[in-house]
Amino acid sequence: ICAWTSTFVFIFLFKKIYPKYSLLGYIKRQFTSVNILNFAIPMIIQLLIIMLAIIFVLFIDGVSIKNIKFIDPSNILPLFISNIIYGPMGEELGWRCYALNQLQKKYCPLVASLVIGALWGLWHFPLWFIAGYSGYAIAVYIFFFMLGIISLSVFLTYFYNQSKSILVAIWIHFLFNYLLQIAIIDSYKLIIFTSTLYLIVIVLIIIFNKEKMLKVKNI
Repeated sequence: ICAWTSTFVFIFLFKKIYPKYSLLGYIKRQFTSVNILNFAIPMIIQLLIIMLAIIFVLFIDGVSIKNIKFIDPSNILPLFISNIIYGPMGEELGWRCYALNQLQKKYCPLVASLVIGALWGLWHFPLWFIAGYSGYAIAVYIFFFMLGIISLSVFLTYFYNQSKSILVAIWIHFLFNYLLQIAIIDSYKLIIFTSTLYLIVIVLIIIFNKEKMLKVKNI
């Protein structure tokens, strides 16, 4: 239920925000047609990020890549379903399809992404205290959690703007969550390296797409 909060709030306030539009019509417009590249390109990047992050963790911990453990095959489908329903489907209508689009009417995509990322990250704060860390470890975890969420927000904005489809936002959000759970690594180093790699990717996106990321557009 908590994962769907942003969507519930948007639905409850829809008529006040958009008195001249229908909710079903608005939602329908978020499911625009997309081509396979809209899904494939971010997926490949995210797969590379998690693979590199896992390799770095194993190297730092002195563990052979041959000893890496993955979730039991019987848990793959349940984990897939739960990750789709709990986070991506529950959050993206509120965060990307409403909040991001509204902010991009006034701010450039980068600034809008940073604002959404900060709010989105802080919204997750109850999870910080059930992550199993304490002392120095939890401080490091929180810092890199926020870095990862803000970086993911920029990453999502770039690819969402290419398609204007909630399906792409859901897909990217899902992969971020799901891929972190495929390998069984009981170490906060995984979030450190994953967040750092996402940061590097978005810096490259901004450098090579300044026009798209730094200019305010009429959405």
